Amino acid sequence: MRYKPSKVEMGVVGTILAGGLVGSLFLASKGDSHNIDKNLLNPLYTTQSSISPSPYGPKEILGPTPPKNLEEVVKIKLNFVDPILALTAIGYLEAGGYSDTERILTMYSALNRLNLGTHGENLTEVLLEYCAYTPLINYDPLKGWTLKLSGENLEAWDRCSDLAKSVCSGEIPDPSNGATHFFNPKLVTEKKRDQFRNGYNLTKIGRIKTETGKLTEHEFYKEKVSKNQKGA
Repeated sequence: MRYKPSKVEMGVVGTILAGGLVGSLFLASKGDSHNIDKNLLNPLYTTQSSISPSPYGPKEILGPTPPKNLEEVVKIKLNFVDPILALTAIGYLEAGGYSDTERILTMYSALNRLNLGTHGENLTEVLLEYCAYTPLINYDPLKGWTLKLSGENLEAWDRCSDLAKSVCSGEIPDPSNGATHFFNPKLVTEKKRDQFRNGYNLTKIGRIKTETGKLTEHEFYKEKVSKNQKGA
């Protein structure tokens, strides 16, 4: 015959189980890291409502809401075939942190080299000519190059894009009247400066006044055209 506990015995067992459960909760509240999520004690969680309005109905918040000031990151794949994108790239890479005038001058340096006819048959060849532009020395056309821009860097890119469109349309003329080469004296040793000046057939233009009235950080030079080039 199967044993059947009495109501009194059932009550005693229920009391013991309830006591055990209360005890377990008490121990967890004492900081048992295995039974309680420490994140629930984070003020970021406890100071906000557990329900957030949503167009799809109530949504439970499982963590702190993301900061609103997170900067958007935009991926831009460099393109040296499209003239506007190519000039935007060289303006940003060479003078993104400088004045608008210097950005424009770097763009025109490529166009002026193209006009000479000795640095490439098109803008792509001019920009990717070996050692022509320092930021592009290690550029591999087969692998490509994608920039990840945000904040001030993205603003600089967008500004260079606007300037490149104006340069291509002829709205902005060449401030240097033919500069093909440039460098920043502050970033180049005297020995390198001499090698640069003597290594090319250049005429010094110097620093050029910017839109703010100050002089450019870069020095600009114009490649001399030989008699053979003139007759070509």
